[in-house]
Amino acid sequence: MIISRTPYRISLFGGGTDYNKWYESNNGVVISTSINKYSYITIRKANNFFDYHSKIIWSVIEEVENNNQIKHPVIKEILKYYKYTHGLEIHHDGDLPARSGLGSSSSFTVGFLNSFHTLIQKKINKMNLTKEAIFVEQKLLKESVGIQDQIQVSFGGFNLIKINKNGNFDLIKFKNNNYLKKIKDHMLLFYTGISRNSSNIAGITINSISKKQNNLRRIMEIANEAKRLIDSESNMIFLGELLDETWTLKKDLHKNVSNSIINNAYAIAKKNGALGGKILGAGGGGHL
Repeated sequence: MIISRTPYRISLFGGGTDYNKWYESNNGVVISTSINKYSYITIRKANNFFDYHSKIIWSVIEEVENNNQIKHPVIKEILKYYKYTHGLEIHHDGDLPARSGLGSSSSFTVGFLNSFHTLIQKKINKMNLTKEAIFVEQKLLKESVGIQDQIQVSFGGFNLIKINKNGNFDLIKFKNNNYLKKIKDHMLLFYTGISRNSSNIAGITINSISKKQNNLRRIMEIANEAKRLIDSESNMIFLGELLDETWTLKKDLHKNVSNSIINNAYAIAKKNGALGGKILGAGGGGHL
């Protein structure tokens, strides 16, 4: 049995600049960190003693006669792409709810690819794992997604991700661990209780990029400013203020990014001493 554990992530600065509609003309910059909450996948070859060919347990339990009948979109498309017909038993568990802005979809895709490659004894490094996950989500599933999540959950750590116009990227790990711990000690994570399809909201946001060029440019500038503050271990107040400005710009990308529940929660947090914050992922719900 193969067991994989893939982290979820929190994106702090630069979100939106990782959509190809933006970075292909302007590059992209994201600051993101993985967290100690995970997507777990177990996978093994099924034997012939059971009534099913493959069994997949996620939010539903699937027992199918052949792999083409699998409903889970990521598993189905990957097995189809690799023309893999052998029976499998696959089980997924997540530490936190899906569709909640923590990159859980990419964590699942990366985790399943990692497990599957191990099962078929095909070595894959983090770079190729990232590229395959992007290919699966953007090309096979045709989802409206950026590329920061696949990068972050494949490599882990607290990173600056610089995205080039051709889609290649440079990953720079922040190494001032005491300051990074200080940042994490100043952060709180709240679940709004709202689950949403990030691809749908992201699609709307992507379509508005041409009208919101100034927002994305400033979001990029803020990400670079945040890098300088982290490198120089500046006062946490300045980072909080940048995060607050990022949220204002993100909300302005499209009305679906926020709602009254999120706005009220944010206002309460600010009233009680928060310096800044943001909804994670595409918006509309999930984690704050």
